[in-house]
Amino acid sequence: MKKTVIEIDLMNKNSVKNALKELRAYKHRFDQRVKIFVERLGIEGLREVKTHITAYDAIDTQELLNSIWLNDGGRRRNGWHCVYVIADSPHACFVEFGTGIVGKAMPYNFDFPKGVSWNYDVGKSIFTTKDGRRGWIYTKDGEHFYFTSGQESRPFMAQSMVALMDKVDAIAEEVFNE
Repeated sequence: MKKTVIEIDLMNKNSVKNALKELRAYKHRFDQRVKIFVERLGIEGLREVKTHITAYDAIDTQELLNSIWLNDGGRRRNGWHCVYVIADSPHACFVEFGTGIVGKAMPYNFDFPKGVSWNYDVGKSIFTTKDGRRGWIYTKDGEHFYFTSGQESRPFMAQSMVALMDKVDAIAEEVFNE
């Protein structure tokens, strides 16, 4: 946004009224730029998440990739514009944080989100096979069954956040200097 100078003569009632009017107009323009900035961050964040999940080759059925979306509903939280990049697949957290003894050996290497704790190699369905492998059985389609010892953490959301943080300044400069 270009620099705005509001001049005021405190001894002139009309000058004060005009200054308030200009200030409200500036606030409105600034608020619009903030909204555009947040939307651009959301769009770039969505792009980063899809890029990272694809790079991790964590796509068996396209279900996880197709579950990633941008909730931009124009909402405000505590007076701030917000957008959310959401991965609402039931197994997104297993890909992000890892599972089983494999995940325990290659765990999530970021701080866990507030309120999230994670344990590896626990659960009622885990067993040890006769040949000594530890894991569980799962199905992708309800017909075919597979044995797994888990998977390493593939932090597509956390790494996308880091990549997006590297772009914040450039996006802000572009939006606020238009």
